[in-house]
Amino acid sequence: MLIYVFDISSLGGAASAGGEDGPADSKDSEYFVSCLKALQEHSKNVKVFCLIHKMDLVEDAQRDTVFEQQRQNLQKLSEPYTSDIACFPTSIWDASLYRAWSAMVHSLIPNVATLESQLSTFCQICRADEVVLFERATFLVISHTNAPAAAQKQPYADAHRFEKISNIVKQFKCVAAAPSLRVPSYEPMGCVQAELRKVAGAVREDGGPQLALHRNSQRLLYSRTH
Repeated sequence: MLIYVFDISSLGGAASAGGEDGPADSKDSEYFVSCLKALQEHSKNVKVFCLIHKMDLVEDAQRDTVFEQQRQNLQKLSEPYTSDIACFPTSIWDASLYRAWSAMVHSLIPNVATLESQLSTFCQICRADEVVLFERATFLVISHTNAPAAAQKQPYADAHRFEKISNIVKQFKCVAAAPSLRVPSYEPMGCVQAELRKVAGAVREDGGPQLALHRNSQRLLYSRTH
């Protein structure tokens, strides 16, 4: 995996959406192409992720246009070397970095189809509207599944709900880790516990990210029920 961070100002996109400067004109792009050449020689099947950072420097009305322009330019730049490239607009002032890193972690899971199938089964057993699977250490979103639209009682209007859940749980973990605080243990029973273990086992196969079931506040799954 190659993760390359571009500063939007170095790509000539911070001033306006109609600028003629592109990735080919920047020093960053020269380094990027040299990396792609080395990967083509030593690791042809590598996945390439480009973060177009500091998007907050671009006016709100132009961000989508500027990002799409830079994404197309980077894809053209990398065409001779690889076709497996993904671009993300990022900034430290919003949740865009969280979404980008979650997508990268998701791409590293070798048996993601099995994982998503088990999550779907677990969602149906719990009669939940949605089930989200987080990575144990970072609480990045690995995968999620929804109940069929006909079974949902309300739509998902909040596009940032995963980031909010992650922040809430991470803050709770910090509080629960205090020596003076006692947190009652909890363990799912019956078929729910069995499905949880299937999900965790599916991720552990083939060297996937390390996941585990917890009996305390460090929960693996979050579900929103009716």
